[in-house]
Amino acid sequence: MNMPSDSYIASSPDTKRPSLANDVANKIVEMIRCNEYEPGTRIPSEFELADEFGVGRGTIREAVKLLVSRNVLEIRRAKGTFVRENPGMSDDPLGLSFAGDKDKMICDLLDLRILLECYASRNAAYNATPEQTAKMRELTDAIDAAESDEERTRYDIELHKCIAVSSGNSAISTVLPVIRSNMEHFNRLDFEREWDSVNASHRAVIAAIEQHNPMLAEAEMVKHLSYVTEKMDSIKGRESDESSK
Repeated sequence: MNMPSDSYIASSPDTKRPSLANDVANKIVEMIRCNEYEPGTRIPSEFELADEFGVGRGTIREAVKLLVSRNVLEIRRAKGTFVRENPGMSDDPLGLSFAGDKDKMICDLLDLRILLECYASRNAAYNATPEQTAKMRELTDAIDAAESDEERTRYDIELHKCIAVSSGNSAISTVLPVIRSNMEHFNRLDFEREWDSVNASHRAVIAAIEQHNPMLAEAEMVKHLSYVTEKMDSIKGRESDESSK
């Protein structure tokens, strides 16, 4: 089994697992990189993988364990083995669970998110393809059609990731979903989103991107994200007033 020189497992010098399992694990990683196995999808069974790679089931089991330990795959009981949504990334890659002042951390993350999202939307206006803007439109429609806030939030995160990807900067498209998911997870200052308004501002950003107008795309993204800032400031203001009584 020929593997590329930048094999994922070979990058770890302390790996002590059998080399054949390493080779299988690297082949699976390469298939994920090539989108043969996409994030969130189920990979073939142990039997199927053993047949495909010409190895024993024990080797497949060892390779899967290795990739689970690296946060590339996850095993879902009674469902099978799946590619993680963000392969290779831990649930808390920034170590935010150890932050002392969670409220300040969320506000700082929001500031960082605004900077990155503005850059992404501006560059998307230069680089987005018709297929990418069509995907953005599909996601806004999905938000409208969703039946729960959880589902809407999932599509919302995917939409912002799509804008980041269309910017052409792969680092931003990787980092932004991490920032967003951490904000969702650690944010104590929760509020009910007015999804009609949120999605209207999504569409304004997308329209500017389709017009290849970078300054307008950035301005519309600032307006869109100011909604979150205003809601959080409003909640903090109310809490401050109540605590002073």
